Amino acid sequence: ALRLLLVIALALTTRSVFATAIGAATAFLVGIAFLFSMPRAREAFSTRINSSLPAQLLRFGAAALANGSSAMLVIGFPTLLSLTTPHEIIDESVPLLLALSLTRAPLMLPLNALQGVVIAHFSRNRSLGMKAMWPIIRVALLVGAIAVAGAWLLGPWLLGAIWGPEMVLSGSLLGALTAGATSLAVVSLTGALCQSLNLQRSFVGGWVFA
Repeated sequence: ALRLLLVIALALTTRSVFATAIGAATAFLVGIAFLFSMPRAREAFSTRINSSLPAQLLRFGAAALANGSSAMLVIGFPTLLSLTTPHEIIDESVPLLLALSLTRAPLMLPLNALQGVVIAHFSRNRSLGMKAMWPIIRVALLVGAIAVAGAWLLGPWLLGAIWGPEMVLSGSLLGALTAGATSLAVVSLTGALCQSLNLQRSFVGGWVFA
């Protein structure tokens, strides 16, 4: 919520992309305020880890690499495209790039925010193996199916109403892009399972491959 408020405030008061990026990054201060204001948070912060420092650094590195790959897939695709594609083609692809972000972000961003909860669930139910995944994946697939139907039926109208007729894409394409976003959500969930089982190579490898 703080990130959203900061970005909106800066977008209304400045045209600087750098300032908007600062607004987005400054939200990490919430974590520091949380740490200093809540005794339970300080208690959790002082808990000793149950592994060696090299092993923990490996986990941190794997999480950073995987999260970077996830962010690139959700909102960084235009940057990837700019490295391989002439600018005139990118200019013609603006509606498609917008649709990619709009179909991926609503599914992936909340799921990424709840990643720690998902990992904790898998860790508590480790004895169940893959069965521990099914209740969560079932919900993700159900939400994805509803989103596919919504994108197919309402997506073209929403794009036209908000961004104008030049940004309209077909409902079938928007539905297909949403189905792709749902598959990314499943990748995110299986990645969380790998983390809970300490399968760091599979975790990183899956995201890099995606």
